[in-house]
Parts: sequence; C-alpha cells; structure tokens
Amino acid sequence: MKPKSISALVYKVIDMNKTIKFYEGLGFRVDKNDGRIAVVYVNWFSAEFHLVNDIDESPKDGPLVLVSVDVEKFYEETVKAGYKPESELQKTVNGRTEFSLRDPNGYLMVFFEKKK
Repeated sequence: MKPKSISALVYKVIDMNKTIKFYEGLGFRVDKNDGRIAVVYVNWFSAEFHLVNDIDESPKDGPLVLVSVDVEKFYEETVKAGYKPESELQKTVNGRTEFSLRDPNGYLMVFFEKKK
C-alpha cells in the first residue's frame, strides 16, 4: 500500500492575516479564508492554516514544506521582496540546490530544485 499523493499540510497559526500576506507574497494562491481556516495553493498542492489562540502550546515544528522551483531565481526574488531566508542558497550533499525560510509562525520551509 502506498499513498497516492499529499493533498494538504495543516498548520496552526495565531495571526491569519500576517500568514496569508506572507504566502501571497511568495506566489501562493488563496482559495479559501473565512478567518478561522485558510487554504493556499501552488498548482494543485495546498496548505491549510487553522487559527488558534496565542497560548496553544502544541508543537509548531510541523512537516517541512518542500517546493520544487527555479530555485536560484526564486531565492533572488524572495530576498528582493524583503524576505529573510534562514539559509543562503546552497548545494546539499545529495546534489540538490536549496534554501530555507521560516514563515511568521516559525514553520520551516525548504525551497529546492532537483539535482540536474
């Protein structure tokens, strides 16, 4: 047995407006936002954000969001737009070129391009 695909990642957030603005700035498309739950897409892949109060102490180090892009161009555009990546563009030991960025809620995102 094997999963067919990933349909969404779900994240807890305490500031929905800041979260949506962050992801829209990176090119994600907002599909739904009722103030309590928001869904954003890149192509068919989605992430869901659920609003929680600021005393929710459940883990915030959820899964990594891995996005395959023209990573060098995306890195330059990200920095130019005022985002502050957690790591510079780098080649990993397995041959991928990647950089990481944290969203306003502390979730780590890794943007990569498959090795050529």
